[in-house]
Amino acid sequence: MHKLFVIFFISSAVVLFNGCASMSQPERAAYTGADNIGAIKPEILIGNWNIKLLNPVEGEEMQKLISTYKSDGTVVMKAQSSASNNPMGNIVLEMTGTWSIEGEHVVLQLDSIRETSGNAIASLMVGMLGNMKKSLSGTANIYEASVDRIVLVSTEGGQAQEWTRIP
Repeated sequence: MHKLFVIFFISSAVVLFNGCASMSQPERAAYTGADNIGAIKPEILIGNWNIKLLNPVEGEEMQKLISTYKSDGTVVMKAQSSASNNPMGNIVLEMTGTWSIEGEHVVLQLDSIRETSGNAIASLMVGMLGNMKKSLSGTANIYEASVDRIVLVSTEGGQAQEWTRIP
């Protein structure tokens, strides 16, 4: 199995948890924004970010995703689905890992995945996915970067994300 950018995993997991019946995913549209960034300093990523998909595939829906990038090179990500949209009820995933900057790329290594809302079915699914941590890590190219907004695109799969800083 090829590497996937970790946020793509979160999106896919939320779709799976939301009862997606089809096993085949529609193709993701290419992101058409310009790559305006070269090398960046790691400090720009440190902080809390709301993450929004810019080029979701049909049926790919993220309810809430927040990432916290720390100066020690660790990251904590929390994804939450809405119980109103999800036949399995409320699901909260917490993922931890490490991050680094290589030129204009963010490199993520996922270390742990856990379900924190107490949903037993989701916990079983996360347990099965836990063995895939290495294949769920990956790299994203930063296209735009400012103090309060970052746009990046995964190098495998082409998922585009907009990060907005949480004050």
